[in-house]
Amino acid sequence: MARKIYEPDQTITEASQGSRIWLEATTMNILPGEEISIQLAEESGLELAPGTTEMEFFATIDEEGKGRILLGNQEPDEEFIIDEPEEEAGQPAFENAWWSLDIEGEQKIKRALPGMQVYFHIETSGIADKETVYLAMYDDDNNEQEEGGQGDRDDRQSINVNGRLREYFEGQVIQNKVVVQITPFVESALRNEVDKVVELYFRCSYKKVNVELPFSTRDYLSVGSMVIDRYKMPGLDEKGVDIASDLTYGYGEVGLHHFPAKDPERDDYFIYSKQQIDEYKCTYQEKGFDENEHSLYSNRTDFPSTVQPRISKHETLPHENPIDNLIIDDSAMGLVDYNAISDSNRKAIYSTEKTAGLGRLMRAGMDAVNWTLWFDLRLMEELMVWGSLSPVLTQLIHKFKRNEGGVFEDAKLTKSVQKNPSTKRYCTWVEDYIAEHLKTNLGELEKVEDKIPTFSHERAKRIEQGKVSDQRSGGQLIPFTKPSFPYSRDFNLVGGRTLALNDIWSTEVKLLKVETAEDDYTATYQITLYDHFGLDYPDMTKFFYYGAGFRAWFILQHVKGFKPFITKMQFTQSFKGNICIGRKERVEERAEARRLKEAQRQKEAREKLDRIQDFPIGPKI
Repeated sequence: MARKIYEPDQTITEASQGSRIWLEATTMNILPGEEISIQLAEESGLELAPGTTEMEFFATIDEEGKGRILLGNQEPDEEFIIDEPEEEAGQPAFENAWWSLDIEGEQKIKRALPGMQVYFHIETSGIADKETVYLAMYDDDNNEQEEGGQGDRDDRQSINVNGRLREYFEGQVIQNKVVVQITPFVESALRNEVDKVVELYFRCSYKKVNVELPFSTRDYLSVGSMVIDRYKMPGLDEKGVDIASDLTYGYGEVGLHHFPAKDPERDDYFIYSKQQIDEYKCTYQEKGFDENEHSLYSNRTDFPSTVQPRISKHETLPHENPIDNLIIDDSAMGLVDYNAISDSNRKAIYSTEKTAGLGRLMRAGMDAVNWTLWFDLRLMEELMVWGSLSPVLTQLIHKFKRNEGGVFEDAKLTKSVQKNPSTKRYCTWVEDYIAEHLKTNLGELEKVEDKIPTFSHERAKRIEQGKVSDQRSGGQLIPFTKPSFPYSRDFNLVGGRTLALNDIWSTEVKLLKVETAEDDYTATYQITLYDHFGLDYPDMTKFFYYGAGFRAWFILQHVKGFKPFITKMQFTQSFKGNICIGRKERVEERAEARRLKEAQRQKEAREKLDRIQDFPIGPKI
């Protein structure tokens, strides 16, 4: 026999006691089939039922987002009764659910990038074909410890249905299965995520059956950008065990507040403790370089003060006193902070004697007053750098003189680096690496993510990881690490890149999104380059020693106590590819393109030579 349900027929504002009336609630963001609670209260204190002034009812939301309850104890008239189809045999249930790359559901996935086309599969039982199941996609925050707040913190995510963003999706059951094709729009959600990754699942509803799928949170789909390569770390040395030598600074006193020496035969001490290094590596792996959290490693902040001033902090000294050379700001002549001087030596690794041992020219500069050193540095920049980076070099020198450490970024510097041939070669090798992984690991992108940095002594590890260029040395592929801008190539010296950067120190590559269309894709990635605006002892054993500006720079940093700092360049690039084409195919394509280009060049050269030979030479006889 058909089951009976009832519907209201008009809106009222009052009714007599004992009347049969309906209460209708219109909802938002609640799926059809979900149940809501409606509480009634009598403000005047009259009892709604014997012994109570409050009553609670439950209603099921229909396809229009409305829930209705019938109040009163009388049977409804026939005009309020409509027939509902008989329930299908068996209890309706959602049996299983998973994410995949393919519509068949065979390539199951748990990790995706923004822009990827994915599929969500649901297996059902007891639900007839062509019945409608309602689905809403959510980002899981309830199971994340880093998320604050109380109650249901999961956020609903919009679904693209036929080019329109919908709050929920109506899926049809076909042979006990529902398949949803999705390209997640999660950019806004990612901005609000602490870990910059959203974990997607569906809340599914059929009549009064409401579940969250997949059943296990381990099977939710993680969507977000991913770090795929890091080479060295900003602020640390080439092995990642202590401060980078070109970020050290001081007044020529070493070992005053340091950890035990690395080598008793050298003025080379550990500046950071093992605990500090381990903590930095841990947070860097999880979040990358954070200027606020990692300010000690960019020299923006100093070690806590540990010594007392040897004289009053603001004792006035004669201008002619040799201590003048220690003054950080020439405008503050005579006001010397000995406490700051002593603590600044905590990042000093070169003694005054070691610096003087570089040669007569260096010793002459050590006796100079500050303004002459700054003059030599600025004069070098004026004479050597022409073009768009000249004002950038001026800003770098001013930051150095302000003695503030930290991080420097400039759009002109970034653009100059991005357009440089060395950077373009580096990006080509990065794209080879991405293409290879999209060919072999698209269904297991968690294998591509690599947050742990490699250092200069881990060359073999990088080769094993496939992070290689298309160049060889001794028959072995060379790993790609970073761009470089030596003075001898690409007009780097006069262009300003050698002075500003010379050699990039550390890199980070992040795969942002992959927009797929069948087997073709467009991948977008982000390159972050870090360098140190500072000099170390090995720099002074090269040709730099013979430049008065470079010697002044070294003295200001390691004898006068001015802080070096980190330069940062960040840009995004995109390339098109096909999931059937990996690194090998791309390298072969470039080799073939070079071969054809060279053949065309030789052909044009021969044609030019033929034209010259056919041209009449000398007087006609």
